[in-house]
Amino acid sequence: MAKASRKWFYNSGDWQQAREAALRRDQYTCAYCGARATEVHHLIELNDKNIRDPEISLNLKHLQSLCHDCHTMITMNEHGIRKMDCDMEFYFDEDGILQRRTPPEGH
Repeated sequence: MAKASRKWFYNSGDWQQAREAALRRDQYTCAYCGARATEVHHLIELNDKNIRDPEISLNLKHLQSLCHDCHTMITMNEHGIRKMDCDMEFYFDEDGILQRRTPPEGH
C-alpha cells in the first residue's frame, strides 16, 4: 500500500516509465480478470528500505498490470482487509493510498 512518505517515488519519472512499460508489456490487460488495466501493482510490497532499490521498485518482473477493482481487492487482501464489496467501502486516493470511505452522517 502506498504511503504519503513515498509520494516522491510515485511522482518520479523513473516510476512513470516503469509503470508505462509494464502496462505496454501486458497490453493494458488485467492479469486477474482480463479487463483493461489502468494500474500497476508491486508484487513485492514497497517499504522504506526497498523503495530505493530499483531491482525491486522498478524491475518489470516485480510489476503486474491490473484493473482498478482487482488492484483494490489484492491490496486489501494483502493487508488483511476482507470485504466482498470493496469498491463501495474502499478506494485509492490521488496519492495511491488505500482509503476507507466515511459513512454518511446518521449511519
